Formats: sequence, structure tokens, C-alpha cells
Amino acid sequence: MCKRRNVFGRDGFKCAKCGSLDDLTIDHVVPRSLGGENRQRNYQTLCRQCNLEKGASVALYVKHRRVKSYVKRFAKNNGLHVAGHYVDLVNA
Repeated sequence: MCKRRNVFGRDGFKCAKCGSLDDLTIDHVVPRSLGGENRQRNYQTLCRQCNLEKGASVALYVKHRRVKSYVKRFAKNNGLHVAGHYVDLVNA
């Protein structure tokens, strides 16, 4: 299991979506309810407000190669395709 400070550090101790430095949380890019893993490559730092807005959807705001690779592989394995500026998953 990954330590929170490692994820925060990787993401620059700011929200990957809005850039806020306050009230940070760790978010699953691919929610556990949709089959996402509890691994660092499936985590991103979001402020509480952005995390609440995202809910149980799949939305990637982190631009790290390993995280993007994980999300693209998840999409391919689940019959989804990747679209959008950030990696947004939509039904194929």
C-alpha cells in the first residue's frame, strides 16, 4: 500500500484538477467500485471539493506516465476507450 505523502509529493502537494493547496485528499482514478486497484498508479491528489465533484466516475487529472498507462490499460481491458484532453473514459 502506498503512503499518502508519496502520492502528495508526486503530485506536488496540490490538487491535480484545480491546483488548490488546501484540504487535500487521495482519490482513486478508477474507483474501487469499478474495479480500480489500491496502488499508487491508481491514485491522484484532489482537494475535497474536486473529489466530491468527481464522485465515482473515472477522471484522470494527473499527467504522470505510469498513471496514464494504468488507466489506458484498464480502459482497453474493460471495453472502453480513452477520449478527451485529460484521460476521460467513456463507453465504446
